[in-house]
Amino acid sequence: IALPLPVGMESRCEILDFEIEDGSVELSGLPARLNAVLPAGIRVLEAYESARKIKELTRLRAEVTLEYDGGVPEDAQKALATFFARESIVITKRSKKGDKELDIKPLIFALSITAVNENELRLACILSAQNPGLNPAYLAQAIERELPSLKPDFVRVRRTEIYDTEG
Repeated sequence: IALPLPVGMESRCEILDFEIEDGSVELSGLPARLNAVLPAGIRVLEAYESARKIKELTRLRAEVTLEYDGGVPEDAQKALATFFARESIVITKRSKKGDKELDIKPLIFALSITAVNENELRLACILSAQNPGLNPAYLAQAIERELPSLKPDFVRVRRTEIYDTEG
């Protein structure tokens, strides 16, 4: 599976890259054959010869939903827009090699903020997918670090698409 997600994230766009060595399966019939044996909730939508190599898939589109039990704080949308417009947004990235400070701003290519309802805001974003990649959940971590009064009570992350540099 190309560009696997961390545990707890939802995806509407996963890419499974594999080869059929003997050529015995028609690509048009492959989704039905795979869907017959996949677990509930996982389904293959399409099978095709790739026009791109995995290393060319450099961007991802994601939705980060910020949930506030007591309602979205007043002026939160405006404050978040100002925050994400900064020249630099530094987080602490945890890895097997230890903690490291990382400026995520260069890894954010687009970001918009919309009110979903009185308790939720949604960040729609296009982020770097690899080399280096940006976990969309780090956007919420940045909010918690720099704007603690706007820390959401719960965060949902959904990847919706994967792109090459040209989109």
